[in-house]
Amino acid sequence: MASDAVMAAERRAWWRRAGVGVMHGALWGFGFLPSRHRPLRSKEIRTLVFLHGWGSNRSAFYPLQAYLAFCGYRRQLSINYPSRTSIEAIALGVKREIDRQVRGGRIDLICHSMGGLVARFYVQFLGGERRFAPRAPCSAVSKHTLGLPRSKPIASRQNAT
Repeated sequence: MASDAVMAAERRAWWRRAGVGVMHGALWGFGFLPSRHRPLRSKEIRTLVFLHGWGSNRSAFYPLQAYLAFCGYRRQLSINYPSRTSIEAIALGVKREIDRQVRGGRIDLICHSMGGLVARFYVQFLGGERRFAPRAPCSAVSKHTLGLPRSKPIASRQNAT
């Protein structure tokens, strides 16, 4: 039989997961509002691009985007796309949206789940590698900038050469 401390920890974990689910549900509808991103043209600009997972929308990243904006990362673009089409079609749409919204500078892709697959296709087959910002070698952030299923992170492979 589990001790009282273990049971209390399980209850707290369950309430935390329930709270996250309620918060995600409350933000869901806001993900369909138009983006406030304004394209600027400059080589020095770095833009964070957020790609959500299957069955979600860009509202999944709102808490992270707020935190990153607080930390000083103001140039952010979150893209909505229908997750029930093919990875290739989604990646092509993402490429068009990035080309339309990011007029210069480099991008950093922040992905979740299927967004990582879309990003991988964009980088490998649609010319996305030319848009990436240079990585700092051996930093924890650069090693996990773009984690892809069943593959070493791209940033890690770039730093190894």
